[in-house]
Amino acid sequence: MNVGRLRYIVFSGIDGSGKTTKALFTQSFLSILNIKSMYVWFRWNAYISYFVLFIAKIIKLTIKVNINNQLVIIRRYYTNKLLAYLWTLAQLMDFIIAHIFSSLRAKLYGARIIIYDRFAIPDKIVDLIHESRINLFKITLARALIYHFLSKLRNGSMLIIFNKISPDKVLRMRKDLPSINYPYVYDRLYTIILKIISGSNNMLILDSGKPLNENLLSIARTLSMLLHHED
Repeated sequence: MNVGRLRYIVFSGIDGSGKTTKALFTQSFLSILNIKSMYVWFRWNAYISYFVLFIAKIIKLTIKVNINNQLVIIRRYYTNKLLAYLWTLAQLMDFIIAHIFSSLRAKLYGARIIIYDRFAIPDKIVDLIHESRINLFKITLARALIYHFLSKLRNGSMLIIFNKISPDKVLRMRKDLPSINYPYVYDRLYTIILKIISGSNNMLILDSGKPLNENLLSIARTLSMLLHHED
């Protein structure tokens, strides 16, 4: 099977929604179809951001706490407006750098599809809104990123697979959450962002409350349909 251009498959959703499991399944499924892909875990990317992190640690806005014998990083950048803006801009620029690097590596590796475990839309945007309490839609760089990747959704070069999960289930599954409110806040933020991008045909919403095999079958069917249209 021939893929005419490099595609991006994005797995999105709250921590604990099964993104990594489904992303690795997708890589195996593409391999069966003789389509070379590259998996990228986009949980953390920092270049310029290290300078802001250094400042945040000094003024104790980045702290590590022990929750159920696991170290959890809590960022309270929203308490300092200047640092919140610096963090937001640095993270957006670092995302662009990391995305360019991963695209170059994919070309060198000969991969036709990059599988992103988390991405700018909606994951990074949600993270930054939560950490900074800033309206990112008022920041030019954030708007440009959103419009850029929305265009990829519309032209068919990107597929977003969103993993919907109940906040109550996240609380039962994860014992390393920074607060009880964490999954509920993130669920609301994801809902807002998804309303903006939900008009695209290149979006698959999975219910993580259903059996895993059912979700994997939905992924396989969607990919088979999209790749068939490219032949």
